[in-house]
Amino acid sequence: MKEVRLGLMVDTYLRGRECSTLRSYQSSFKKLVEICRKCGISVFGLNEEARCEVWLEAREERLSTGSVRGISAVISLLKEVLGEEDACSGRERTLKKALAKESNLLRKKRKRKTGTLGDVESLVMEAERSRRKEDWVIAALAVVCYFGCRRLADVMRIKVRDVTWGKGRITFFMKSQKTDIFHEGDSFSVAVGGKSFAIKEFLLKYMDKLELGKKDVLFPGSFQKRSRDVSVTYAVAYRGLEDLKERLGLDSSLKWHSFRIGSATKGNILGVRRSVMKKAGNWKSAAVD
Repeated sequence: MKEVRLGLMVDTYLRGRECSTLRSYQSSFKKLVEICRKCGISVFGLNEEARCEVWLEAREERLSTGSVRGISAVISLLKEVLGEEDACSGRERTLKKALAKESNLLRKKRKRKTGTLGDVESLVMEAERSRRKEDWVIAALAVVCYFGCRRLADVMRIKVRDVTWGKGRITFFMKSQKTDIFHEGDSFSVAVGGKSFAIKEFLLKYMDKLELGKKDVLFPGSFQKRSRDVSVTYAVAYRGLEDLKERLGLDSSLKWHSFRIGSATKGNILGVRRSVMKKAGNWKSAAVD
């Protein structure tokens, strides 16, 4: 195909792509172009040998795992627009794996902040004080993540009808979660409450405040009655937590995963067996330690 026609096809293709997706790959595309120029390769001629050259140069420049993934995604997009098969040889796959390993070894890992029951209670109290629905959603997410020992991604899409109120336990059904590779669904339970915090009482109060029905999601991203089937997004959840941290003066390193870590840490202090903790938090590796 002539260069002019190729340029026209690329332009037409990009118009059909989501703008948000393309914006997220801009820096990766720029970096790929820089590497290709260094290696004397065309971005429109990235065969298997040329791609291996790209990964070798990426190693020389000590690119992060995130940068390698971004470049890999851009290459896949280029293959798609050119109508080429998106195949990856064993050699190329091993090269990328080596880059990820080196990047992880070079990176200094910071110890994640441990969330506490005090942090959760602070969020709950602020939601009750402010009466803002957005604050109630963040507080409810923190409660379920902490007492359920779960990731934000595991719980954020749960629907009201997926919550079962038992005599002494509340059970949450997740249609999908990180380690559920076959999308079979999984459940976890929490006690209705203890001496320090009444989970059932809080959740019922929360659902009443937001006027949630059986068909609604438990953590809505919108409070309009006709659009409560869409869950809160990562961006909104993180932005909401950052806002509350600033208002309450909580530790700046507190993240959503902190509540899961805090739950496991509390269990360990109380003498809960490792195997029980691993099952409760759905850890599949020694990461539970």
